[in-house]
Amino acid sequence: MADILIVEDKESLRTMLRKTLESRGYAVEEAADAYEARRRLQAIRYLVVLTDLKLPAGAASTCCTRRARPTPRRRCW
Repeated sequence: MADILIVEDKESLRTMLRKTLESRGYAVEEAADAYEARRRLQAIRYLVVLTDLKLPAGAASTCCTRRARPTPRRRCW
C-alpha cells in the first residue's frame, strides 16, 4: 500500500517528487491526471495526496475532497 499519491501532469515533476519521497522511505504512487487520480482514490486510501490544482483533465482537488475523510492519521485542509 502506498502512503502518498502524487497527482501531476508534468512527468519530470512527478518523477522528482517520487524519487525525493521514496528516498525518505515513503511508498509513492503517481497519477498523471484527475481521472487517474479518481480511479486510484476509489481503490486505495492514501495518507497524503500531493496534487497539481490545475490539471488538463479536470481539477484533482475535487476528487480528493469527495474521497477524503479526516482520521487520526489524515487531515484534510
